[in-house]
Amino acid sequence: MIYIYISLPFIKVFHSFDFMIALKVCHHLSFEELKKLYRKTVKHKLARKYLAILKLYEGKTTQQVADELFVTRQIVRKWIYRWNEYSSNGLVSLPQSGRPSFLSEEEQAELIQDILRSPRDFGYDYSNWMLKIIAEHVKRKYGIKMTLSGIWRILKRHDMTRLVPRPLPAKADPKKTRIS
Repeated sequence: MIYIYISLPFIKVFHSFDFMIALKVCHHLSFEELKKLYRKTVKHKLARKYLAILKLYEGKTTQQVADELFVTRQIVRKWIYRWNEYSSNGLVSLPQSGRPSFLSEEEQAELIQDILRSPRDFGYDYSNWMLKIIAEHVKRKYGIKMTLSGIWRILKRHDMTRLVPRPLPAKADPKKTRIS
């Protein structure tokens, strides 16, 4: 692909090439061994990487694999580099550090114990915990302002779910109901 930009009084020509160096996939495992590894993998992201390598073993191009797996060609190339360098261990995602939590493990455990009690025990005028109330509780108790999504992540990390009590409809008066 050649792009030509003309600016007066000078003429400038810029070339753009749409190519990449071809990568070869090292055959660390046989096709059948890799297929077994793919089938027994539980983690979805890892299985997808194994599937990409399987398709490359079959002779597909990086672009074809990228199109079939709905990723970019560069992602497939990254997987190939990691496969070639470290075999199947190279495709395993390493844990990422991320931002440290606002609350320590002890504070999180304390918060969970608080949530298991009624909000009224802590002076709130509510019968049930809501994310907003938990955020207010964290601010009041620890002096830390947290987002609702941050509170939700802590709850999920401790296997807690949000259960919202639903009001039951009033019982119908049998005298007023018509049974046909």
